[in-house]
Amino acid sequence: MSGPSFAPLTAGDALKLRRVAAQVLPQLFAQMDDDLGALAVAYNCAAVFLSLRRGEPQLTHPAQVLERFSLEELAQYAQLLREGGEWGVNESFDREVGR
Repeated sequence: MSGPSFAPLTAGDALKLRRVAAQVLPQLFAQMDDDLGALAVAYNCAAVFLSLRRGEPQLTHPAQVLERFSLEELAQYAQLLREGGEWGVNESFDREVGR
């Protein structure tokens, strides 16, 4: 079984991060006691959503990323995007997800 297929974030995607993260913040603030933690999760969610949505059209809202991945997976995928440089995917990604 292969992992999710990520696309590097574009400059336009980077500009959308804040707006997309804001779409899940109310849900995360209601679920988490740590506001800074909720903000970090929201940005991770936004980055993964923007990276995945081109390859997986069934994702229409960033909250679907929260339903699909655990917080640990979300953090790992977002870290891999960041390590790729300016939120791009690096060569180690396929090894990390077992592809």
